[in-house]
Amino acid sequence: MELNAKNKDIVSNNETNTTTQKPQNEVVKSRKNKEKNKESEYIRVGIKYYRIAKMPTGKHPVEQGKYIYENVLLHWDKQTIKDDYNNSFVHDVPKYTGFITFPSHTNYQQNVNGFYNQYHKLKFEPQKGECPTTLSFIEHIFGEQYELGLDYLAILYLEPMQILPILSLVSNERSTGKSTFIFWLNELFGSNATVNDNNDFEGRFNSDWTSKLIIAVEETLIEKKAVYERIKSLSTAKSHKTEAKGKDKTEGKFFGKFILCSNFEETFMPIGSDEIRFWVRKIPTFKSKGVKENVKMLATLTSEVPYFLHFLKNRGIKSKNESRMWFTTKQIHTEALQRVMDANMPKVHKALRNYIGEILDTYDLDFVEYPMKELIEIMKEEGLKNVEKSYLKNVLLKDFSLTSSNTKKYKYYDENNEAISKTGRCYRFTRECLGLEVKTETLKKEVSENEQVEAPDNPFVDATEQNTKNLTKNLF
Repeated sequence: MELNAKNKDIVSNNETNTTTQKPQNEVVKSRKNKEKNKESEYIRVGIKYYRIAKMPTGKHPVEQGKYIYENVLLHWDKQTIKDDYNNSFVHDVPKYTGFITFPSHTNYQQNVNGFYNQYHKLKFEPQKGECPTTLSFIEHIFGEQYELGLDYLAILYLEPMQILPILSLVSNERSTGKSTFIFWLNELFGSNATVNDNNDFEGRFNSDWTSKLIIAVEETLIEKKAVYERIKSLSTAKSHKTEAKGKDKTEGKFFGKFILCSNFEETFMPIGSDEIRFWVRKIPTFKSKGVKENVKMLATLTSEVPYFLHFLKNRGIKSKNESRMWFTTKQIHTEALQRVMDANMPKVHKALRNYIGEILDTYDLDFVEYPMKELIEIMKEEGLKNVEKSYLKNVLLKDFSLTSSNTKKYKYYDENNEAISKTGRCYRFTRECLGLEVKTETLKKEVSENEQVEAPDNPFVDATEQNTKNLTKNLF
């Protein structure tokens, strides 16, 4: 039988060893279906044609022998499409005015008012079911801030455009689940998440991560001030300029959320004492909770994603939106964050805080006042002999929000811890401005006996004492 290049619709009958050709109408219908399926592989945006291809980006962390794929747009020549199919094929290729990146997980649209949405649809759909391992794992990561952690994840899913704090998971120990957390989010949000290294934030080219919802760094150690400032600035930015190699810069919306993981608990970033954008949590080991690490945990977490999305959709967001990053500074302040701030504290700041903090503790005071002259002497006593008055004045204003008072009577303690009474201009140091815990009994002394003073919340909560959920048993 004579065959030609177009003879692709031949049916073979093995029993009779004969071949029969399909009826012409079936051939036409079959070709149209094939072409229709192929049309979805191509789009035209503006005046350019693209092919939508599944590009492997790495080995799958759960399923052995499989790869992670990401849909990518490859520029495709119009004539090549005609050569592969026919001249009329290109007329049926979907056409868009331009590109847009519009994140949505609950009402996703590929075509947004005629623009091609480059944000990727999630591969998971909410499904009713139980997700005990997931909830236990979230409790392990967020500890006493479990409900806030659920709100953080709910905002990622339900309100992807909302600005959120820079979540930083730290521990100098292994087997804590830090990496598992970002790999799990990578599975959940698919191509809308990326895992970077520290060097990715130093270069000019950023097109591979500026359009992502999750921008995670597995081994964070940011020592350069410029990189720190760049990440900090982006965390609250609403737009950003994207630059790809060989292409002009383009400006678009920025909705990325940074998640940092690090073994350097106190030095992973030079976080200042006045910083309000970081949520730092020290993650305990599984062993410290009396459980054995589950090497298949990521696979279990991934299998529960549909149920967890259903859980988030029905739970909603319980905390109120009280700042541009949703959570207040007080809500996300942790002991781990304070340790990072203390480690990165300037020498003058640290000397003032340590010296005056000791005076407040020694005499059970809530505040103490010092003149500038005496503060200079304190610096010398602390080994900082060349501190200029102007520099110290700037530190007091910038780091402690302090200015000198008008001339008044005041009392301070000298190097011999003796009380000195004088008249002049002074700076009033309180426990609050030094970042120290306020003593409730001291506060009560400063109000009338008829007033009731509510004890201030302790910003440093011990997870082992406060956590009553005891969900860890479900991890395995």
